[in-house]
Amino acid sequence: MSFQNDTSWDFLESVLASRPGPMEGWHRIIDFHEQQAVRPYWSDFRNLDITAERDAVLAWWHGVLQEEPLPESVVAFWLGLFKFMEETSNEESYSLYLVGCEQYDPDQMDWTADPVYEPKGRYFIPAQLNRLGALLRQHEIDNHDDYCLLDWILPLAWCALILDDLIRHHLDKTLLLRSQNRLFVQVGFDDGDYLYLSAIE
Repeated sequence: MSFQNDTSWDFLESVLASRPGPMEGWHRIIDFHEQQAVRPYWSDFRNLDITAERDAVLAWWHGVLQEEPLPESVVAFWLGLFKFMEETSNEESYSLYLVGCEQYDPDQMDWTADPVYEPKGRYFIPAQLNRLGALLRQHEIDNHDDYCLLDWILPLAWCALILDDLIRHHLDKTLLLRSQNRLFVQVGFDDGDYLYLSAIE
């Protein structure tokens, strides 16, 4: 049995909607996919501690806001996930970036195209997420179709679980809610697949 994009996506959305702790959510996602297809790599993915970099992500977000305070007009954050080619290793790496926008529409992504907040420190390269990427590439030779789906769903799950936990429990909201009572947040790939995170309020 192989994976199905729609069922993987629907399950990821349902896990995130239940607002689990990051590791609980991660294990549920890994368990779900293991039930779809028996593969030799699940224990490697399950054993990744996705919370190990939570403090670094939080420090990055706080540092950006302290260095370049949020404009009053910002009503939503877009946290974009993309891959770039490392010059030294000639391998692809994941990177995350943060921008703020003065418009928000939950039904489409046009609002992300014209950010008014593009801080200099907006990029963050998560080392732990790239450990996952290395594991995925290690097993790509076994099944390329597996790789294509997991290289899409697992990095997004990693980001969504960590960021949503930060928003709900750790983010210093005094740096954010200076002129707005609520800030909307989405995370996703620039090519269109995204998830709704908890609002900052």
